[in-house]
Amino acid sequence: MKELYQYDTWAGVTKTDYLHLVKNWAPDILSYGATNLLANPYISSDQNMRESIYFFQPTNMTSNIDLRILETAGVLDAHEMLMKHFHYCSAIQPFPTGVSIGINIGDHCYTGYPIGSTNSISFVRNNMFVNISSGNPPEPVFEIANKIDQQLLTISLTPE
Repeated sequence: MKELYQYDTWAGVTKTDYLHLVKNWAPDILSYGATNLLANPYISSDQNMRESIYFFQPTNMTSNIDLRILETAGVLDAHEMLMKHFHYCSAIQPFPTGVSIGINIGDHCYTGYPIGSTNSISFVRNNMFVNISSGNPPEPVFEIANKIDQQLLTISLTPE
């Protein structure tokens, strides 16, 4: 799996030197225009990882959004979670990179199918893994993914 993504060339590498890891962060779902929020924050918490899952419907969309966030102990751990996520996907691999369709989100970003669509985006930023996708009908999730990424970037670059 890792060979398909040329993992050894980017594992542990970030676009920016962060001031610190992101800790105990939760997205501001209401700022995404969300209704019908179902949240299960911190469903898996141990020393190395904290997982949160959110389901919601933005007011400007027909479909529901599935948002999964993993806070890991470090950058390389987040990259490993991205690979683990892909390992369990049944779609054609490798997934298209965000850069290949003009999306500059996270340190590393991948989109779903069909190629060129943004109804599913997986990315890592600092020590965080994020997967966001829309239900039926498939709708773009770029705006929400970008807002999440900007929040994570700001936290990562703001002195504690």
